[in-house]
Amino acid sequence: FMRFFRQATGLTFSAYVDHLRVSQACRLLTESDLSLAQIAAETGFCDQSHLCRHIRRRLGKSPGQLRAERHISSATPLQTRDG
Repeated sequence: FMRFFRQATGLTFSAYVDHLRVSQACRLLTESDLSLAQIAAETGFCDQSHLCRHIRRRLGKSPGQLRAERHISSATPLQTRDG
C-alpha cells in the first residue's frame, strides 16, 4: 500500500495526512475565529504549539500572520472594473 500510495501521490502517507491537516488548519485560521487550541484539536494536532510548528515549517508563516493577512484582505475593498 505504501509504495503504491507514494507512486500515486508523490508523498508518503504520513506527509499526505500532514498536508491535509495543515491545509484544514489554515482554512480554519482564515475562515473562523476559533482559537489556536480549538483548531489544533479539530485538526488532530496534540496542542497549539505542535500546530504552529507544522504551519511555520510548511508555509514559513506563523498562524498569527495568516490571520492578520485575512483581516487585511477582508478590510480591503474589492476593486471593480468601473473603478
